[in-house]
Amino acid sequence: MTVRYSLLKNGVYFYYRRIPEDLRGHYGGKRFRRVSLQTNQPHIAAKKIAALASADDALWASLRSPEGQELGLTSSQTREGAEALLKK
Repeated sequence: MTVRYSLLKNGVYFYYRRIPEDLRGHYGGKRFRRVSLQTNQPHIAAKKIAALASADDALWASLRSPEGQELGLTSSQTREGAEALLKK
């Protein structure tokens, strides 16, 4: 079984995904996003990868939205704004 956006390195799974070219400015020009999942269990890694991919998709959609482009939101600003709305 293969899981999309997964990378196995030294027995540890990583979330490894290409950052779209139009959004690389929000990530300091990096081409890929790599996050250690701190597990060697494939079923645990698959769940964590699904959650990270879903969060990235939502964030990237908000950055590409007309409102996000008009306001010039950055990824950290978007995240802080969402957290503030959730607290209210």
